[in-house]
Parts: sequence; C-alpha cells; structure tokens
Amino acid sequence: MKTSADNAAVLGQIAGYWDQRAEGYSLQVDGEVGRQLQAQYLPWFEEAAAGGRVLDVGCGPGFFSVMLAARGFAVTAFDASRGMLQKAAERARKAGAAVETVLGDAQNLPFAEAAFDCVCSRNLVWNLQDPQQGYREWLRVLKPGGLLLVFDGNHYSYLFDERYARVHRPWNERSDHQMLGVDGSIIDNIAAGLPLSRAVRPGWDAAVLEALGAAVQTKVLKTVVDPQTGETLVTDFVVKAVKKGG
Repeated sequence: MKTSADNAAVLGQIAGYWDQRAEGYSLQVDGEVGRQLQAQYLPWFEEAAAGGRVLDVGCGPGFFSVMLAARGFAVTAFDASRGMLQKAAERARKAGAAVETVLGDAQNLPFAEAAFDCVCSRNLVWNLQDPQQGYREWLRVLKPGGLLLVFDGNHYSYLFDERYARVHRPWNERSDHQMLGVDGSIIDNIAAGLPLSRAVRPGWDAAVLEALGAAVQTKVLKTVVDPQTGETLVTDFVVKAVKKGG
C-alpha cells in the first residue's frame, strides 16, 4: 500500500517532468492557437454560466485558461508544475487576459466547496495517481448544477494493450509534440505505474463520476483502427458531467 510520502514522491516526479516539458508544450499550444483549435473546444463550454468562475485543472501552458478568460470567464489556472504555470501566466499577459495561477495537487484542491461554476481539464486525468480522488475533489468544488468537462485520451494504453501498441508508433510519428530534447521515457516509466494506463476509458470515467453522483455523458473524439484485428480503438474523448442538485 502506498503511503502519503510515496504519493508525494510520484507527484514530484510528474511535476518535474512537466517542468522540463513546459517550453516545448508551450510551443505546441502556440501551434494549436495558430490553427484556431479553440473552435473545436468552445462549443462544449456553452452550458457554463456566462461570466462564471472556471477552474482549469492541469492548465499546462494555459490553452483553456486564456481561451476562456478572453470570453469573460473568471479563470483560475491550476497545475502541479511551476514551469507550466509560468508559461500560462506569460500567455495570459501576452493576450491581455486576466488569469489567476495557483500551484498545487489536482487530487487535493485548496478551494472551498462549491467555489466554481465550471471545472475543466485537458490531458491531465491519465497522469493522476488517484483519479477517483481527483474526480471527487473536482465535484466538491463545483456548484450544484455546475459543469465538469474532461478532455483526455487512452494515451498510455499501448504499455499494456497489444492493440494500442500496434498503432502507437505511427500515431507517435504524426504527433505535434515538441520534446526539445526531453527524454520521453521518463513519463513512460511513470505512466507504467499509474492506474489509468490499464483502464478502459471513457467507460471508467463515466462509472466513477456516476457513482459520485454526477449526471454524465461521454463522446469519442478520435479513434484508430488496429491493423491486425480491425477493431476501432478510442484514443481521444470528452467526459461531460453535471453536479446534481442544481
């Protein structure tokens, strides 16, 4: 059984890796903004309270944070990586967007209950040590009737599922990740010990959030086909949940 010290050590390793990736990830987001990728995400936020408080968990270089602040939301950008928060703050300043940045653990949020109208994340949940606790916390800080949006993927299924392993190399070669010399095996080794690398998602997410009392919908965003079996494999998806009681 892992102790709190063990969990803190893993969180430190994860945050340290993303500190190293901050520059490259920021360049990747620059490219996404240049391709106007915001247009693919904004419709999902239409149900969020106009001008409401939004928590961008695992904000990275601030893609969601700046996008939402520019549209009148009061945004708190939250991340365990100081490097990512620095990039998010820089992006906000350049855009003239008002964004608050907070450092911390997504599984133990330093915010009051029902503090936010919307909680969102992109490509974070897969690298949580205790994703169920993370979801519990995210719902705690949501107001009743508040909106939770999680954009994520089965990014490390290839470590344990041979079908994903067969499609991983060509997918990886087409990715827009800018590593800038950072050793990607660091996060591979960390992901091998994380629970969601073995989970079937987004089914796992829907089951957990429903058990926590949320109304949940999921939508598959991207798939690939296993060349050997012909099976369609989910790579990217969105989980939409509404906290009951609103």
